[in-house]
Amino acid sequence: MKHIVKFFFRGLFALLPIGLSLVVITKLASFFETLFDDLLFTNFPELQTIPGFSSLFAISVIVCFGVFLSFKATASAFYWLEYPFKEVPILRNVYSAVKDLIQFFDNDAQKAGKVVLVDFPQTGTKAVGLLTRDDLSSFEFGPEVVGSSAVYFPMSYQLGGYTLVVPNKTIKETNMKVDQAMKLALTGWMNK
Repeated sequence: MKHIVKFFFRGLFALLPIGLSLVVITKLASFFETLFDDLLFTNFPELQTIPGFSSLFAISVIVCFGVFLSFKATASAFYWLEYPFKEVPILRNVYSAVKDLIQFFDNDAQKAGKVVLVDFPQTGTKAVGLLTRDDLSSFEFGPEVVGSSAVYFPMSYQLGGYTLVVPNKTIKETNMKVDQAMKLALTGWMNK
């Protein structure tokens, strides 16, 4: 029985990432299919016979929107689409948090975070964190944060973490990419 349980968990842990990935991809494709179904198939019912056309159309719309945002003249028009999300009280909080999180992982974004090592009080002990803000002067913390930065420390196996205000002299930048650090942090650095 002991061997059966061992083999069960070995098989489960091997198949679970594949299964969860397929579920996410399937749900995303289903979301795109239903999002554009009414718009497309009401006006062009013959397109309904092409499997996956809604998903292909959705991807095309997203790519075109990305091209649209790549030009300064047209990107400024996005401000008006974004405006209500920035001004309505509760919506503003949710929108800004989601946008900041997404921009944190965007390599092209100006606010892209950096993976850093931070000295802990014990000699030689380091913590891996993500530099989220290297200038805290816009906040009214007072003189005790001068020469400090905000560093986010993700927690393993959770969608959480904590942010510390850390003196700059204890921070060392690395060449590691943010997505790699987050992937490693999620599993407690157990994967390669």
